[in-house]
Amino acid sequence: MEVQKVKSFNIFLLGVVFMLIFTGFKTIAGMQAMIFKSATTENSGGYVEGFSGDGFISSAIVYAMFSASCSIAPSVIAWTGPRLAMLLSGCLYIQYLAQLLYPNTYLLYI
Repeated sequence: MEVQKVKSFNIFLLGVVFMLIFTGFKTIAGMQAMIFKSATTENSGGYVEGFSGDGFISSAIVYAMFSASCSIAPSVIAWTGPRLAMLLSGCLYIQYLAQLLYPNTYLLYI
C-alpha cells in the first residue's frame, strides 16, 4: 500500500473509534440520571448502599471539565504526543462509563 492510502485509512479508523466512544458516552450520559435515581432509592431494584451521586451534577462537572480542558489541550498534546493523549482520554472515558456498572460516589466525581 502506498503511504497516502495508509494515512487515509488510519484517519478513517480513528474517526470510527472516536465515534463509537462518543456514542457510548452520550447514551450513558442520557441514562445516568435514571440509573443514579434508582441507585439512591431504597425500594428500587438497583439500590446501592452508601451511594449518593447525582446524574445532573455529574454531567455538569464533565462538561465544565471539557470546557476548561480545551484551553490546555494543545499543550498536553504537544507534551505527550497525539497518540498518548488519545489513549489517556479514551481510558478516562472508559473509567467514567465503567463506574456506572456499580455506582461509586468517589469514582463518579473524580
